[in-house]
Amino acid sequence: VSFNFEPIIREELKYYAKVHYDVQDLQRPLDIGHLCKFILKTEHLDGDIVEFGIASGGLTIILAHFLKTIGSKRKIIGCDTFDGFPYDDKYEFNKHRKGECRGIEFNQVLEKIKQYGLDDKIVLVKGMFEETLYQKLFDRKYSLVFIDCDLYDSTKISLDYSLPRLAKHGIIAFDEYESEETETPAYDETMAANEFCKKNKLKIILDPIPHIIV
Repeated sequence: VSFNFEPIIREELKYYAKVHYDVQDLQRPLDIGHLCKFILKTEHLDGDIVEFGIASGGLTIILAHFLKTIGSKRKIIGCDTFDGFPYDDKYEFNKHRKGECRGIEFNQVLEKIKQYGLDDKIVLVKGMFEETLYQKLFDRKYSLVFIDCDLYDSTKISLDYSLPRLAKHGIIAFDEYESEETETPAYDETMAANEFCKKNKLKIILDPIPHIIV
């Protein structure tokens, strides 16, 4: 996988291989490489990086480590309920998902971040998005947004919040976006993203991973 990328990203993927099981990230190495490319591509833009839905914080740690490696001044804002999914699905066949992923404690994630010496690069925001984003992060600006919410409502709130705060040529990347154009996409994140793009006359680019450039 690493040979698909430039040397500085190759080194980060080596680091990922060393800490993968300890940080418990859920991303494919190839996707991590592409997210690192997005970080490099947006490094000249104003604004931090925000991640919606961080689970145990594994990816957050990897990306924050990469920010330190390249000497970036940006931080990662990690938003999550830290109490599982707050809603059921609206469009997926298995609609009963409220409480799924529960058991990941906020303090455990915070301690892991401190263990890796990245508490100066990561800011955690705990709570439902509609109760935290506009209240605690109203004045933030972003250069890169990563959405891993799974659910329709969480994705919709994240997108509506992020767009006016995203720098020109900033990137919104998706983890759960499904590329098949079906009437009822398997993931609610897909439905919310498609509606958002139609409303704002934006286009989802599928390669190398689903993303929007605004």
